[in-house]
Amino acid sequence: MHLFSASVKVEGGVVVDVTEIDNTTVQGWADYHGVKVEAGELIVYKAVNDELESSRGFAYPIGEMVTDPVWAPGDFCGNGLHFSPAPHQALDYYPSATRFLEVAIPADACSVIAGNDLYSTPKIKAKSGRVLREVDVNGRPV
Repeated sequence: MHLFSASVKVEGGVVVDVTEIDNTTVQGWADYHGVKVEAGELIVYKAVNDELESSRGFAYPIGEMVTDPVWAPGDFCGNGLHFSPAPHQALDYYPSATRFLEVAIPADACSVIAGNDLYSTPKIKAKSGRVLREVDVNGRPV
């Protein structure tokens, strides 16, 4: 059983208490969503089309570093490259996507976007990201 509220009393069974996780910080967001953190980088995912472009036409060439020229940190959409913790979640933001990419983003240059609660698809934005490889919708290398 997952406990999402400190005002609920649970007895018996196995309780996974997530009430102490601060989902608004980068580390809390990564912990909560099971995002790998390697050498100061979060491993996240982007849904793209056949030409490796986002729904807004931004190119994500495999093996390259991509940077948003109008980056602005903060808890809002826009002004950054947007990613999800898993490929199938990235699909929520680009339903007609045909390909998925695994991307490493620097933990110290990203922002959690509001609305990352139990009822919305989580996302995070970053100034830049290193496109590692193509994966399938389940995160397996293609």
